[in-house]
Amino acid sequence: MQAYKTAILATSMVALAGCANWDKSPICTDKHGWLAWSDVRCNADNAPKATDDNAARLATLEQERQRLADELAAAQRQNGALSSHVSELEGQMSQSKGSLVKAEKDLLKALQPEISKGTVSVNQSGDALTINLASSLLFASGQDQLNADGTRALKRVGGVLKDFPDKQVHVAGYTDNMAIAGALQKKFPSNKELSDARAYGAARALRDGGVSNNLSAAGHGDSNPLASNNTEAGRAKNRRVEVIVK
Repeated sequence: MQAYKTAILATSMVALAGCANWDKSPICTDKHGWLAWSDVRCNADNAPKATDDNAARLATLEQERQRLADELAAAQRQNGALSSHVSELEGQMSQSKGSLVKAEKDLLKALQPEISKGTVSVNQSGDALTINLASSLLFASGQDQLNADGTRALKRVGGVLKDFPDKQVHVAGYTDNMAIAGALQKKFPSNKELSDARAYGAARALRDGGVSNNLSAAGHGDSNPLASNNTEAGRAKNRRVEVIVK
């Protein structure tokens, strides 16, 4: 019995050894009547090419990733610079608005006599401060020469604005829509020329009061009326000089 078992074991080992010596290549054809399985060894010529294609795709993806990373870093730097610039501008705007508030306060104090009479008003809107001076305070009818009261008032305005040398100061002259008649036409062919002359005269008084930089003047005739020109009260409001501070 023991010999029989030994014989069977020996036979099995021989059979296994024979199986071990069989061809271990994949079944790539149906010569055995079986369906071939997928194995790169069945198409050895394509295997290196597939590997190269994958490597190329990976290299392309890596290049694209690096490009996007560089663009993101550049965008972040630009955003940081813009944020810094915006903060700087906001600071400047806050400082500018603060200085306009102080200028308005000082002007209200300096021009209190004229404000109480209704011949001067001071108003701040946005980033601009406007001092409105009625022509009746500054000039005789149809004239461009400043009277004494007007000169004193404008010099006081100049005395306040000289403390704000960074501000732009523009003097704008306005008239009503009544046409210039008679002998005045030789000097002022239209309201535009009259408003020019009055604006320049007011600017000289501001300069005498201390405003030396960023000062300009222009006349605008009967444009931009504040009230209707159909009434004397309305026309009186439209005849004015405005000092605009920005």
